[in-house]
Amino acid sequence: GIFDRKLRYFTADGQLVPTPQEAELEQRQAKEQALLEKEQAFLEKEQAFLEKEQVFLEKERERQAKEKLAQKLRELGIDPDAI
Repeated sequence: GIFDRKLRYFTADGQLVPTPQEAELEQRQAKEQALLEKEQAFLEKEQAFLEKEQVFLEKERERQAKEKLAQKLRELGIDPDAI
């Protein structure tokens, strides 16, 4: 049949048969898409890890601040557990 003013092959159900160049391009694009999807998944995992790390660091800073306050209270003769 004719497609885009060129003589082309079609399957029995009317689907255009890609040329070798078109098939190679489709394969390359599929590989690029798969690579992009893997990269996106990696970035999402990395983002989740960084968010968890941020929460951990915030809790650690809070714990250190509480410990510093408790130490100061002890220096002043106040039992921090009694407050």
